[in-house]
This record gives sequence, structure tokens and C-alpha cells, in this order.
Amino acid sequence: MPLKIIFLISNGKTGLPAESQAEQDIYFMTKKTYIVDCEEYPIAWRFNSEDCLLSDQEKQSIVFLDEKQSQRLWGIFIPAKNLMELSDKNFVLHEKTILSFSDIEASANFFASRLAHSSFVWFFWSAVAVAIVPLQVFLKSWDDFFYPSDENSILLTPDCPKAIFSFEDTFFYGDLVGSYFQDELKGR
Repeated sequence: MPLKIIFLISNGKTGLPAESQAEQDIYFMTKKTYIVDCEEYPIAWRFNSEDCLLSDQEKQSIVFLDEKQSQRLWGIFIPAKNLMELSDKNFVLHEKTILSFSDIEASANFFASRLAHSSFVWFFWSAVAVAIVPLQVFLKSWDDFFYPSDENSILLTPDCPKAIFSFEDTFFYGDLVGSYFQDELKGR
């Protein structure tokens, strides 16, 4: 029976509603009232940008972890200090493909077919920035999570060694091989 890990999320708040007149004016220009707190979660600037496709409700469904919680998850599941250290000893590649950041919907099919077994994903921008994201939210706006310039972003699904990471527009799909997933991979 696979080990189930449950983490208590104690971040208190993941964002702030627009309160000042300036923020309200911005809302009427951008149709967005939910501003994610960038002081607490620096990576959240991606979701506060005008070109973010997510609604307020969808942004509120993302649970950002603090730095300590993020480091703990990375240490448990990612068998390297950074993704540049992944090799055939700690990552079994199943597929390598190029996705288009200009054709978001077509590229979303790549993720949808490989993540269909999950209702949410863990998205790591680095060892200190992680979010728990409903799958449908990720699929709608996957390019707000992965950026072509990122070198340390990786997506994991709970209770499964499957992972997706990228380098520029090339995406890698496969199994992480590390202490947490070792028993599951042997049982195949």
C-alpha cells in the first residue's frame, strides 16, 4: 500500500482582495480583484500579471506553500538539489517533446493526457517555491506555471513518481527515481 503523506498547510492567506482605490481602479481595467501576496510568495507575480488567464476563483484555489514547506516537499520527492543534476540514475525518461507557448490549448493536451489520473498537481518553481494546484486550473493556464526561461520548474502528481519538467520549450515526461518512489517503481 503506497504511503500517503498529508501536510498541514499553515500559510494563513494566499492572496489579498483589492482594497485601495488604485487597486479597485486596476480591477475595472483588468477585471481581476484577487491579488496574490507577492511579499509572502514572490513567484506569485505570474498570477498578478494582466495576461494571466485565471479568474479570481481559480487563483484562490491555488495553495502556495511557504519556503520551509516547499523545501520539505522538494527534499522528499526531488532526488536532486536542482533539475540540472537529474540524470538517468534519478530520472527515467519516457518522452521528450517540444511544446508551443504560442498555442496554449493544443499544448495543454500533452499535459491533460499524462495527468488524467490526478485531480491536482504539485508545481515546483524551485526548492523554495511550491504550490498545490487543481488540475483544471493548471491545464487552463499551464504557461503561467512553466516559462521558457525557467530551469528549475517541475510538476509532480501525488502518490506517483511521474514528473514533467522543461528546458526552454522542450518538455520531459518520466519517473523520478528516489527514496520515496523507489518501492513503487520496483512493484511494476
